[in-house]
Amino acid sequence: MIVGVLASGAAAADGTARGEGGVAGWIGPGVAALTPVALWFLWPMRRLGRRDLGPWPWWWWLLGAIGVALAQAIGAGVLMSLAPPRGAEAVGAIGACVLASVVGLSLMHALRAHPPARDGMSIVPRRRDLLAGLGAMALWMPLVQAAALAGTLLYLVLRNEPPSYLSHDTLRSLRDDPGNAWTWGMVAAAVIGAPLAEEILFRGLLQTSLARLIGRPWPAVLLAATLFSLAHLGSGVREEQAHALIPLLVLGVGLGAAYERTARLWVPITMHACFNVLNVALTLAL
Repeated sequence: MIVGVLASGAAAADGTARGEGGVAGWIGPGVAALTPVALWFLWPMRRLGRRDLGPWPWWWWLLGAIGVALAQAIGAGVLMSLAPPRGAEAVGAIGACVLASVVGLSLMHALRAHPPARDGMSIVPRRRDLLAGLGAMALWMPLVQAAALAGTLLYLVLRNEPPSYLSHDTLRSLRDDPGNAWTWGMVAAAVIGAPLAEEILFRGLLQTSLARLIGRPWPAVLLAATLFSLAHLGSGVREEQAHALIPLLVLGVGLGAAYERTARLWVPITMHACFNVLNVALTLAL
């Protein structure tokens, strides 16, 4: 996950004054102002459908989530040790996403109900999944941006200074050295690999485990979203930028709710990818 311009909502704290009449100064409040409209559309959809979670117990899904997390760590560690120092971070990010995705997709396929049911385990994307993901992200983005502005206000109150308008290391690297091929490798991993690997982990496996354990979808969505947000602290989001975890939490709730309502994993994957692409595009535009 990249959390940056769209999850900062602040003027730059590095003297570049992006917030003084620039894009970052108006895009956050402008998108957040659409929150009442978004809620008007979303409120009738608050009741989540019940997925057929199949015969597997909750701890089996949890073991799958742990396996994907371990694959992510192993993929990053092994490839970083083999890569040249300058490209170690990019190679590690790509390796983490690839290995985690392969393991995760294999587990999803193995755990899918037979015959196939409305269990959310399908690993084959459909055109309507992508369209539903785009629409869901358009509706949910105002809530994410409103949460970002709330996080920025909290940062201002606690530190008496505005946070950086970029809240993720990948975006800072892209801003500082856009001509570096290794930087673009990290961007590719974040835009393509991270949405797939993280949605398999947090929605496909962990959220399903929680839903099996608790028996209700909304608590499972909220808990998975909380863990999803906290997982980014120290992994792209620095401790001094912890206010960015607030919009990540709200984004995670939207991803989880979309998964439960549609029972299609490619819907939150598309939403996740859209969010990251928007942050990359805005970073390049500023």
